Amino acid sequence: MLNALESTELAYGGVQGSAAESLTDAQREEAEELFEQAEERAAAYDSSVRTALEVGPPGEVIVEYAEEHDVDHIIMGSHGRSGLSRIVVGSVAETVVRNAPITVTIAR
Repeated sequence: MLNALESTELAYGGVQGSAAESLTDAQREEAEELFEQAEERAAAYDSSVRTALEVGPPGEVIVEYAEEHDVDHIIMGSHGRSGLSRIVVGSVAETVVRNAPITVTIAR
């Protein structure tokens, strides 16, 4: 399970100092909570899950991580935005699908 944490400078237009650190800390804490939940669910099925937290543009981070760690399939969620909101906001899922050298499954 990979959580791609976007840099606060990229995500919040140059937030700096303690405000940026607080945002990053809160995002890291949220990621750790998600990891704990995933590990608990996997354990309930007598299985395990590997977790990783990477910082950078999510689409690029996901593709790079998959290439560097010999991943054979990417499964990711999508917000399902369409039209103008997709163009304005951008699409991590689209970036991954276009650039990943492996199969990508997207779920809404």
